Amino acid sequence: MKLPAKETIAQALPVSHLSFSSIKTYCQDQQAFYRGYILWEWDDFETKPSFVIWSAVHAWIEFYWEHQKHLNEWHDVPPMTDSDFIIMAIGQANHAFDVAEKNWTMVWWVTQDRVWSIETIKETLESYFSNPPKYKPLYTEIDDVIEFTDFAGDDMPLPLKVKIDMIAEDEEGNIVIVDHKTTSAGYEKDATDTAPDFDLQAGAYFIGCMSITWKQPKKMIFDQIVKGKPNVFKGLLQKDLRELCDKHNIPYEKFTKNEELKQKLLDAKVMPIPETILKFEIDFTTNMEPVKAFIHLYKQVVLDLYFKMVNQSPFIVNPFKQFWAEMGYKKFLEQMNLHTA
Repeated sequence: MKLPAKETIAQALPVSHLSFSSIKTYCQDQQAFYRGYILWEWDDFETKPSFVIWSAVHAWIEFYWEHQKHLNEWHDVPPMTDSDFIIMAIGQANHAFDVAEKNWTMVWWVTQDRVWSIETIKETLESYFSNPPKYKPLYTEIDDVIEFTDFAGDDMPLPLKVKIDMIAEDEEGNIVIVDHKTTSAGYEKDATDTAPDFDLQAGAYFIGCMSITWKQPKKMIFDQIVKGKPNVFKGLLQKDLRELCDKHNIPYEKFTKNEELKQKLLDAKVMPIPETILKFEIDFTTNMEPVKAFIHLYKQVVLDLYFKMVNQSPFIVNPFKQFWAEMGYKKFLEQMNLHTA
């Protein structure tokens, strides 16, 4: 896909840069893009417990890795225990709740009050810090605007804004991009999923990583951190629990309830510790499609924006929302391959 001259596009477009988030918004709802990224008018924000939990967990995991980076580089930083990080995360959450309640933007759910939220933050961070991933952080909390080219070497007309949680080395010394996400048990993405939001975010961050390190990352790793205390019985039915009891010679009565079976297994200490970080990985050594797909989508959005501004066309609501629909993303890839074949 060939774009008009860089100077021509840059002068016509109403934005100075694009990002993965703004492109995603444009694909989902052009009106939301127009109001948010051009007029800078955002909808009234409601504060929900899940948002405060995500913000606190995400912020203090980022700070944990920033602290590890400073320690690795022999910076003079004060020592911090896991409890220190957790206490500060809880302080941040309580402040957020106080502000939201004062501004009347707090929306509580029936089962999600402040006590439950704080306990969830505590349990989530305790699980994470008890067995954190093995990374050597190189760059943390990256927020940069970069110039880039496509695979043909053509300069792209608008720079790309990237906000990357971490660029690190893994245990083998490979450069990897890491993104922290929180998930409720049962809602994480796994390797068999079609995950356009993860794919296209990886494509954008690959470009950012190349610009920052001048090295090709091996992987994009999405660390999906399960909220709350790990559930060792996730997905197990009563017959599974009874089979486990039989396997470990744990006696139980014929009509024992599920909770009683679980307690028997816990008391016997035969249950494995569940994974608290569920990884979704994109290996760029075998799969560059996410990068190609992101650049193709970037060009589509730039071209559409350009013609929209030249022809003074309205920003419409896009009902397809390809990021939310697996079939929409598959169709997009098919069209991309047709155009680039």
